[in-house]
Amino acid sequence: MMIVAYILITLGLIGAISVWSSIVNEINCYTYTYTPPYTDHETSLMIALFIFAIMAGSGVAMIIFSIMKKRNEDKLNKVLSYSSNGTIKNVCPNCGVNISEGTTICPKCGTQIEKE
Repeated sequence: MMIVAYILITLGLIGAISVWSSIVNEINCYTYTYTPPYTDHETSLMIALFIFAIMAGSGVAMIIFSIMKKRNEDKLNKVLSYSSNGTIKNVCPNCGVNISEGTTICPKCGTQIEKE
């Protein structure tokens, strides 16, 4: 999902910048005025600018959503990692190294691991 978000942001920004520079160039050269009533060309460029801006905004929203989702998953996993006696599962109580299920002696410090 993050790759799609980065692609949307990149395409949206490139498109918006190119359309915006085209609009500014046309205004500076007095080719188009971009005042009502709009020509078909002016309307098309403004719609394209709006679509590219929406693409970039959607990419940013996707990244924010992904970050929030990951933080919530991390918090949930932390809560679920506690055992009934209040200690963290699969972690040595002495040195804090992660250990596999069923380990009786910590491979790092040699502490005896109690089973729940």
